[in-house]
Amino acid sequence: MSYTTSKGDKASFVFYGTKLRIIDPAWVNRSSNIKISIDGGNRETFSEYRASYNTPKPTLVYEKTDLSLGLHNVVITHDDDKYLGLDAIDIDSNGYLIDASIPIPSNLSATSGVKKVELNLTATSNANGYNIYRSFTTGGPYEKIASSVATVKYTDENVSNGTTYYYVITALKSTDESIYSNEAFATPQEKTPEPEQPSGIEPFFFVTLTTGLEKEFDLSMQEVNNFIDWYESKQAGSGKASYAIDKQDNNKGPFKSRKEYILFDRVLTFEVSEY
Repeated sequence: MSYTTSKGDKASFVFYGTKLRIIDPAWVNRSSNIKISIDGGNRETFSEYRASYNTPKPTLVYEKTDLSLGLHNVVITHDDDKYLGLDAIDIDSNGYLIDASIPIPSNLSATSGVKKVELNLTATSNANGYNIYRSFTTGGPYEKIASSVATVKYTDENVSNGTTYYYVITALKSTDESIYSNEAFATPQEKTPEPEQPSGIEPFFFVTLTTGLEKEFDLSMQEVNNFIDWYESKQAGSGKASYAIDKQDNNKGPFKSRKEYILFDRVLTFEVSEY
């Protein structure tokens, strides 16, 4: 048990759990103006004062039971000149106090991939491993997903594309654990499809007329074959005297439909260039 009578004195600690109880023998010489703040939130006031000269008995002087599961930073401030005592601190049965002397991991970063998130951090001096925590919401609560990771790199592959994940880590020193690092987040994504390459069957079609004029058309291979069939049929003595080439969407302009007619006896040569 320890005491102080100095106004402004502070006691701080970090614990893992969901609840906190402070116990001290309440008595007439105890302070009635003690401030407590958890995780930087609004300060609350509790009292250890009891208007009785009977033998002090251990008393529950403060209780908080609705905290999210995770690490919590507690600061207790003495706000008058009477006795402030701390006899015992009670937390969850599976909770534990954090050794504040262990350096806090820093510079945690998260990089998204396809169904994975890669974590990197700056190594912490004297750490013999790291615990990895994850949440679906910023600020937690966090769930431990890996224990005693030996390196400063970790890949989380138990993720889904399109979901954002928030991460913190802690450093380990023997059996003790630091408080949380900075938070990093990432959203795994599907791989971006690569642009389709030309298939090699979409040709440019060139027709040179007897006048020396060269005409260029962007046609499908099927349309080119149709033209060749028409030309060979006409050369054999059958078929129409002209062939209508449909202007495609890329060269018909503002018209609903646009066709150019090639006369058989005006064709000098034609060329097909595939790409």
